[in-house]
Amino acid sequence: MSVTTHETKWRLLVGAAPLIGVAFFAWAAAQGESEVARSSMARAILAAIAALGAVVAWWTARQLRASAALPVSRASALAQSGELAGLVALHGRARALPDAEPLVSPNGELCLWFRTGTPPRDSTRPFLLVDDSGECVVLPANADITGHVPVPAGVGWRSGRGRARPPAPECLLRNDDPVHVTGRFVAASPEALVLQSQAGSLAQHGLLLPVIAAPGPGQPLRVRIGSDDGEGGVFGMLAVVDSLVLLVASSLVAWAMLVEG
Repeated sequence: MSVTTHETKWRLLVGAAPLIGVAFFAWAAAQGESEVARSSMARAILAAIAALGAVVAWWTARQLRASAALPVSRASALAQSGELAGLVALHGRARALPDAEPLVSPNGELCLWFRTGTPPRDSTRPFLLVDDSGECVVLPANADITGHVPVPAGVGWRSGRGRARPPAPECLLRNDDPVHVTGRFVAASPEALVLQSQAGSLAQHGLLLPVIAAPGPGQPLRVRIGSDDGEGGVFGMLAVVDSLVLLVASSLVAWAMLVEG
């Protein structure tokens, strides 16, 4: 199963660009600049932007549907049979490794992963992804982790001069948080044990569990904290709206050309 990941931010910007263009036309009309909206060149530019936005939004919505998460047990069966190639997406809940020492962030928060400081510093301790069908080890070192929210600053500590300062904001993955992980899946095997041992803290555990890790050198594991529910619907809605903008703008351009002709 091959899954192509996407960078949501820039695709969302491209998909929303036609709406920004329509808003600009409305603002120009409200300011008495109606000739802007009547310009064939401006309408043609809006139609081109709408066409690009519709293509990007439709493609992204399809990719999100195609990358629907596999159950861990299904991914393991496909990997063992040799039918699993490329990337795989898994969705479940984050849990701590068995008998693992508690991980505490610099601000004293109990968690499974944290990001703090400027430049940001991430923890690298592996954790489990668990769903109704099984569990696998996630190796987050050098992963691209998104979707988290900053934890509100807690109680301040006293500096050397006796003044209280709030701790630096942190992003955390907590126990039982939903996670969506895209990477290379390795079934429970000697290779999975090697990957676990390379993570350092797993060397003593020797967990015979499947692993999901980075696809390869320079290709980070992608972890999204929180649910992906509704993201495909957002891009689908943008695709519909962009198509309508394209239809209207191109029709106005064609009408202007006929009238001028």
